[in-house]
Amino acid sequence: AFAAGGCDYVTKPYRVDELLARISVHVRLRRAEQELNRRNEQLESLTRQLSEANAELADLSRTDAITHLLNRRAWQDAAQQEHKRASRYGSEYSIIMVDVDHFKAFNDTQGHQRGDECLIRIAKCLKTVCRDVDLTGRYGGEEFVVLIPQTGGQAASNLAERIRQSIWDMGIAHPASSVAKRVTASLGVATYTEGESWESVLRNADDALYLAKRAGRNMVHAMSQSLQLEESENSACTLTKHETAPVESKTERDHEARVLVVEDNPASAKLCEGSLTRAGYAVATASTGDEALKKVDSFGPDVILMDVLMPGMNGVECTQHIRRDPEHYDVPIIILSARDEDGDVLAGLDAGADEYLTKPIHTKELLLRVRSMVSLYRERRELLRSYKLRGEHTRVLSMVLELCETLRAASTLEDTFEHLIRVIEQITGCKRVSIMLPDEDEQYLKIVRCIGIKPQIASKIRIPIGAAHAGKVYESRTPVIVNNPKENSLLGEGYESRYFASMPMIAMSLGTPSESVGVLNLTDRPDDQPFQPHELEYVDLIAKVAGTAMQAIRGSQARSEARDSIMLALAELAERRDRYTGRHVDRVSEFSVMIADQLRQTEPYASVIDEEFISYLKRAAPLHDIGKVAIPDGILLKPGRLSMKEIAIMRTHTTIGAETIRSVACKSLGTPFFEMAEQIACYHHEWWDGTGYPSGLAGEEIPLPARIVALADVYDAMTTDRVYKDSIDHDEACTIILNLSGTQFDPNITEAFHQQCDKLKRLSIELADPPVDSSAEDTKTGSQLASTSWQI
Repeated sequence: AFAAGGCDYVTKPYRVDELLARISVHVRLRRAEQELNRRNEQLESLTRQLSEANAELADLSRTDAITHLLNRRAWQDAAQQEHKRASRYGSEYSIIMVDVDHFKAFNDTQGHQRGDECLIRIAKCLKTVCRDVDLTGRYGGEEFVVLIPQTGGQAASNLAERIRQSIWDMGIAHPASSVAKRVTASLGVATYTEGESWESVLRNADDALYLAKRAGRNMVHAMSQSLQLEESENSACTLTKHETAPVESKTERDHEARVLVVEDNPASAKLCEGSLTRAGYAVATASTGDEALKKVDSFGPDVILMDVLMPGMNGVECTQHIRRDPEHYDVPIIILSARDEDGDVLAGLDAGADEYLTKPIHTKELLLRVRSMVSLYRERRELLRSYKLRGEHTRVLSMVLELCETLRAASTLEDTFEHLIRVIEQITGCKRVSIMLPDEDEQYLKIVRCIGIKPQIASKIRIPIGAAHAGKVYESRTPVIVNNPKENSLLGEGYESRYFASMPMIAMSLGTPSESVGVLNLTDRPDDQPFQPHELEYVDLIAKVAGTAMQAIRGSQARSEARDSIMLALAELAERRDRYTGRHVDRVSEFSVMIADQLRQTEPYASVIDEEFISYLKRAAPLHDIGKVAIPDGILLKPGRLSMKEIAIMRTHTTIGAETIRSVACKSLGTPFFEMAEQIACYHHEWWDGTGYPSGLAGEEIPLPARIVALADVYDAMTTDRVYKDSIDHDEACTIILNLSGTQFDPNITEAFHQQCDKLKRLSIELADPPVDSSAEDTKTGSQLASTSWQI
């Protein structure tokens, strides 16, 4: 028993007090065991939490709290280990120092919380650009540091440039920055050489960073070990200046850049001109402020070197004049001043200058500053161009979205034409725009909507499909774009002056990739300016959107017409089972429309019954008795009185009709026509006083379309022969209906019926059934039901 798992035993016969004592002991042991397990679990949980806390603490001791990069101490420890590895195996590594430009100003203007967010984004940028094996850390404040194992100087410089470009591309707004009003970074690069300490490599990277900042910021400075801090013509340094897309080579950039030197000292002017010319810049000089203003207009410089002290108009005044010129207000200006003339420098900066150089001029610093300002100017222009293009894209996309919403709500092709032409005119500026659709025989294209073409001319234009520009575009779905007469001649046919006012012109297909619906023609551009690539993209996009919508509308109309025709045919088929009903569905439809037309002359129906309501009512009224298809002939065509059981079966035609229409409507969601048709089929036998069927609705609970058709149906039933009754004359029918106002019929609808009585009489005569063969077997006993037939 013990081997099987038992923990104690009692021999029989047993004593109760002994048994209870043993049970009590084992209960205490069990509880003690459970308590011990619980405490063990708590201890294990505490151990895990302690382990996690220790790991988190160790991680916190190594990572920066804001950026989650290595902190300074952890990075230095890792750098020492990498240095030892490189020293042992003779490999190389590089260090990149990164400093966020004007970060104090960012904190002062944006707040420290935004400053922390900026540092976090830059840290993520570093992690994204760098490899997993690279050691990335926050060195302090706005400075970051990256150690790149197994990487030489050129590769490190390339990585540093990618980091700088990525920070630029983030586009973090910095109102206090002088560089495109966004956050930028300066970077210094240094590479380890054998025998050098890691502290020395770090110091060289820091020195390179200092030179990058001094040269204008937002750049990468890579320094060799032998580079000294003082600038000289022989200093061994390379500078990689930032670029904006599209990236240009240094040679192309320097060759194209233009520098205007405004200096009245011939020696200084010659020094600047010679240095800049050798560096590949185009240089012009001016010795006075007045001459400088003329050269600015004629030469169009990318950078201006402006001396402060000049005869006549001084440099500060000249700078102010340039800044007021809308054509050249953003050209970078570098103030030239003697070292002891700080007041002149401040005055020049206040006047709008971007940088300053102190005399005597060091050639290396001059070239660095000019290169920085050239790049700054071009970035400004590129940024303005991109802003303008982005604004244009936003405007066009807004118009396209608005057009999409309009086309989505459009129910006919005509609804799309006006919106399409308006959008095309606003986007392209074309004064002559036309939409062409094929005729019924698919032989010719004709203008269905246009601007800039006289209506009498537009109505006569017929272009054979497959011929001329528009005909070929419709057939091939390939656009024709002609920006000048030479391009038109290359197409192998003459210019169609009858259809297009001037070049350039576009003929573009409207439709889907597999089928054309029509052709969109554009011409008569302002000043005959050729279409730009982005404009062609806009037109193509709009043509596809509009063409797809037009194709959908055509398909929807075709499906709707086919569906309506089928439903109407079914309704007529149901009626023609009784040879006495004849044109009943036509008359009920027309009567209903006449009553609704009169009803909408009064409130509150004027806001409910509109043209769409009338259109749906005319199409839905013929379906009121479609449920009769399920009623047996023995009941439907019975000439005598119906039994109560037969009456119950006959009344099911309302619910059967509603279910039949609903089964079709569920496949055409959002179609008001089917909703109205279902209401009419189901409720046109409901009475105003609530005694009708199938649901016993009363008053305005009965849908308005059903109330209208109910009266029209009874009037037609009274005034025409049926298998179970003879007709009564118009006046008698009107009297009966008026007497039933407020019981069977809505009083307002009865009044509208009364207003249209004469017209209804004429219409019932026009739509009267043809004579029925008198020899047909017919034993009417309708006289017994004449007074109550309309109630059934």
